Amino acid sequence: MSSFNFDPYKILQLQPGCNNLIQITKAYKMMALKWHPDKNLNQKEYAHQMFLKVKQAFEFLKAKRLRDNYNEKMFLGTDKSTTYD
Repeated sequence: MSSFNFDPYKILQLQPGCNNLIQITKAYKMMALKWHPDKNLNQKEYAHQMFLKVKQAFEFLKAKRLRDNYNEKMFLGTDKSTTYD
């Protein structure tokens, strides 16, 4: 995992490696509604921080190049010279 512990799939409650932009968008909308500060008046500051994380995760995953690079590093490792017998 990255050094700053950013997992966009976990933030959006998606299966790791999800590449379906429709599913990513639906998850974003669901989590954005859940964490919108106006819907969480008792914990507005925390909700604001979560809302920003949700937005960041969506922006990251909707960018195919970023998503593909992340998936490759997370699920295949970063060493492309590795072979499996």
